[in-house]
This record gives sequence, C-alpha cells and structure tokens, in this order.
Amino acid sequence: MAYASLTPTGRRRLAEMRATAEEAAAEVFAARAWSGEDVALLSGLLTRLGGAGLDGR
Repeated sequence: MAYASLTPTGRRRLAEMRATAEEAAAEVFAARAWSGEDVALLSGLLTRLGGAGLDGR
C-alpha cells in the first residue's frame, strides 16, 4: 500500500487538469448529445489516466 499527499500547488494542478479534461470531453461529445453527467463521467475516467500530453509534453 502506498500513500501520497498533495501539496496545495499539487491540488491546484490536479483541479486544473480535471477542468481541462472536462472541457475537452465536452467539446468532443457535445455534438453527439451526451448529457452533462455522461461528460463528467468521461472526464473522471480520463483524469484517472493522468495529465500526460495536456500541456503539450
């Protein structure tokens, strides 16, 4: 078992990443009539994959 604690800066970055993932999912799937709940669920799943590539790296 592992335990990690985020710093305040880490918590902000995680929140920014989640918001970015949700915005990206909303843009992609809005035209397909997905509900806000569906988009939020997808956002959560994408966030679990991590933020690799979101900042262009």
